Amino acid sequence: VSADECEDQQTQQANNNANNETEQQSKQTQSPIQNVAQPPVQQQPPPQQLQQNNGNQQQPVIQQQPVVVVEKEQQNNNEWVSPSTEKSQWTSKECADWLGHLGAVYKQYTQPFVDNGIDGQFFAELDDEILAEIVPSKLHRKKILSAWDKLQK
Repeated sequence: VSADECEDQQTQQANNNANNETEQQSKQTQSPIQNVAQPPVQQQPPPQQLQQNNGNQQQPVIQQQPVVVVEKEQQNNNEWVSPSTEKSQWTSKECADWLGHLGAVYKQYTQPFVDNGIDGQFFAELDDEILAEIVPSKLHRKKILSAWDKLQK
């Protein structure tokens, strides 16, 4: 065998080895499992949520969410409606309602007015000194007496 032939055989064997390595690497990178599109899996409701319908057909039971009824808070309407009688004829409850409409801070005095029987006739006779027994704030007393005086009969 000549040197040229020997060299040709070595080159050919080197090429064959390189080709074999490339084929092996190619086979290693390819997954033996081919990606096949699977049909989507349909989820079934749990057995306790199925009911029989017309024999053997099972239909899912629709569970309703509980309904929560939230009551609307009644709006505190500050609109006060004057009784149809003269203010001197008002009951202690009517006077207390009027007092409460003056503002939120005056609502604290409505029950003491009722408890002490301060009606329209008695209210007309109130002065700052007597009102001080129920209403400790001088400014509140002044506003109450001023608003009472401004009221129409």
